[in-house]
Amino acid sequence: MKKLLMVWVIALMATATQGQNVLGHGKTGGKLTRQERKALRIKREKEHEMEISRLVTDTLLVLEADRLIKKDGTSELVDPNLNFIGLIKNKAVIQTGSNSNIGPNGVGGATFYGHITKLEVKNTGKKGYRLIKATISTNVGFYRVELRVAPGGNTTAMVTNNRGARVQYRGSLVAPEKSRVYEGQITY
Repeated sequence: MKKLLMVWVIALMATATQGQNVLGHGKTGGKLTRQERKALRIKREKEHEMEISRLVTDTLLVLEADRLIKKDGTSELVDPNLNFIGLIKNKAVIQTGSNSNIGPNGVGGATFYGHITKLEVKNTGKKGYRLIKATISTNVGFYRVELRVAPGGNTTAMVTNNRGARVQYRGSLVAPEKSRVYEGQITY
């Protein structure tokens, strides 16, 4: 009985240790070597850069802002789920919001829906930086949006209206299907 139990335990241990190196990552049971980690990181960065380039080219993008900078230069950290700019084909959404207030849009700010009347996309350097200029027509006037997109997706957007108001959004560019934003009610 002891021999049968011992054979069973050894067989169980053998299958457990054999399953540890299924992925084939290195020689030590799943740990990657330094060169493998670097190659994997570079591969992921290249894939991410290609995804960002596709989003910009197809005009299917959402800027989830984690920082807003007002006209007077004051900066505040904000919730990216409530503060965003969305450009999806020929439609646009610009929203500001707050977790602590209730505003006209239900999320403590303002939401503007509109149509893109003019769109210009250009490369601004050899390293993959892009500049997107869009004019958006809404019910309350025209907004000019200028997005500066880094290859990794970090984006700065300047939004100005026809009355001189201006706010800067800073955050990450994501695909609409991966976006976590919550759209408030139409303000105007």
